[in-house]
Amino acid sequence: MDIKSYFSDKLDKFIFLQISGEEAYLPVKSDAIIGDIKEKGGLDKIPFTYFLYGMFFMLGADERFSFRDDYIRIISGTEGSVRYIKGKIADEIKQGNYEDGYVLLKGLSQIEKSEDVFDKLIMVLEELRQRKPAFAEEELDMLEKAKEIPGYGKPYLQEALLKREKKDYGAALKSIDRYVEMTGTEDEEILKFRQDLSKSADYEKGKQLVHDDPKAALKLLIPLVEEFPEDATLLYYIGVCYRILENHEKSIYYLNQALELDSDLVQVVNELGINYASLGDFETAVAYLRKAFEATKSVEICTNLVMCYIEMGKLDEAKAHLSLAEKLDPEDEVVQDLKRFMANS
Repeated sequence: MDIKSYFSDKLDKFIFLQISGEEAYLPVKSDAIIGDIKEKGGLDKIPFTYFLYGMFFMLGADERFSFRDDYIRIISGTEGSVRYIKGKIADEIKQGNYEDGYVLLKGLSQIEKSEDVFDKLIMVLEELRQRKPAFAEEELDMLEKAKEIPGYGKPYLQEALLKREKKDYGAALKSIDRYVEMTGTEDEEILKFRQDLSKSADYEKGKQLVHDDPKAALKLLIPLVEEFPEDATLLYYIGVCYRILENHEKSIYYLNQALELDSDLVQVVNELGINYASLGDFETAVAYLRKAFEATKSVEICTNLVMCYIEMGKLDEAKAHLSLAEKLDPEDEVVQDLKRFMANS
């Protein structure tokens, strides 16, 4: 269930009544008035604060509710309404009712669009997101609204934190840059956070460029080796770049470094096999490729083995592995090409 539907379901606890002088039907929690009706003997004795609570809740739970404008008018014309609801919000949060507190805060934000209100919204949403990850999208939506307040930088910082969690480092970097620009902060922790994001963004961009532009990828990735000295995957990507650029000696150097850090990275073993095959050292290539194939049963690695055996003149081994590859994926294009080649050999 998405969060908007979740909040809409909460409205089932409300009933709508018409009071004197108003065409709009006003919401009130059904369980809140049962005791009052029994004790005081009629709907006309219901405190108006019950309706205030209901209207704020309705504004927060459903921004497109048909009586929205009427509720805003009534609340704005009721002295002390904002002070009253702030007290109720504090009570809900103190009792651990973060969801109801958030809905009321969201309703309040349509009456009082202030930094103080949005600071509290962000704080409560953080608590809710820790409990239910689905609140992350709700928080991002709320941050967009918070950005409408002139000179308010906090939503950009919070957005950067959220984007980092999603590993969207480029977007996170844009958000933190905007925060620093707006606030002029020289806080060391914030600046360190920005530096870390910049490195992570370079890492992600470098990975994306490995196959399309390996030279550009290397410019981004190689400076990160000192920053992430224990990152075997980073060394793997650098090795792939050098292999694509046909600098096999450098590729093997970085791949061996990666293997020293993590001997279980099968993709590194496979890359070493490809490099040695490219250098014409098929015996060494086969040793690496066999090890990678045993771990993955990958059709791609299997066809690499077939090609190595063909180059070595070991046609029986080539046929045996081609048969294995065909069982793994009979429609694979390389498998089909190798079948035609072997048939004509």
